Amino acid sequence: MSRNCSSRASFPVLAMLLVSACGGDGGTAPPPPPPPAPILVEKGSPSGDAQTVITGQAIAVPLRVKVSRSGAAVTGQDVTWTASGGTIIGSGATNADGVATAAWTVGNIAGPQTANATVGTASTQFAATVLTATPGVLGLAFPGSAGNGQTGNAGSQLGNELRVMVTRGGVPAGGELVIWQADGANAFFEPAQTTSGVDGIATSFWTLGTAIGAQTATAFAGTLAGPSLGFAATSVALPPGTATVKLFTAGGARFEPATLVIAAGTTVSFVWQDGFHDLVPYGNPSFPGQGGGFDPPKTYQVKFTAPGTYKYYCSVHGSTTSGMRGTVIVQ
Repeated sequence: MSRNCSSRASFPVLAMLLVSACGGDGGTAPPPPPPPAPILVEKGSPSGDAQTVITGQAIAVPLRVKVSRSGAAVTGQDVTWTASGGTIIGSGATNADGVATAAWTVGNIAGPQTANATVGTASTQFAATVLTATPGVLGLAFPGSAGNGQTGNAGSQLGNELRVMVTRGGVPAGGELVIWQADGANAFFEPAQTTSGVDGIATSFWTLGTAIGAQTATAFAGTLAGPSLGFAATSVALPPGTATVKLFTAGGARFEPATLVIAAGTTVSFVWQDGFHDLVPYGNPSFPGQGGGFDPPKTYQVKFTAPGTYKYYCSVHGSTTSGMRGTVIVQ
């Protein structure tokens, strides 16, 4: 009797074991989660790539990379910097925009040199042309096309770059530092420092100030006490109509242009180009924003009818004091 009860009791246990081995009630186990998207390391803007430098000197524009995953900036990511010559020092982990920079002092051997930024198995490479210093007295001259005398919208980048030729002893000199300075509120150069190429030419882009009328800028060779050349431009306000501000993530999260000067009655289209952004106005006067965040394609239009300075930022990539911010000045 005891043997029969034991035998009958074994059947449910065996059935449970068979059910468990066959996947329970016939369903399938959930698939494992997909692996995380790979990290992408790409050159930022300005990248600092392809500079010309004199042996043993530091590059004028820091190397800049943007680290992202699935189009979103990766914050706090360590970047490993290496160089084929000289010394290179990184700025630390990536910032809120996924950007990291490095200062590079090239080696003492003339010729091509390279630097690499690496995160895991992802990397990008920068190159520099390293020259032996040209002897002679430092000078500065206008090349055939210098970008002088342009007219552009106030607060916007001029259409043509500014150009100067650096010389030593009257001969074009490569690898020489040029410092660019713009006069007027909110005016600037990008980049603010450059080096001359093997042909002696150095270039930069001038973003005009927000004032209407004549504006000036200066290029200095070597130091602010070195030879200099002046530039002139005329800024105008956009007539009533339409204007566009683009929202970017690639190359650094930003509104482009960061400052827009328009006439009252102008409709501004905010156009999401890439990445995830919102549009948060602050201060007074103000305008209706777009909170919550959006991916492209998206366009949001605002008609600015009252004069004033309207400020805004993207809360994903900035704040009222730093990061991705913009201004519309209505006149």
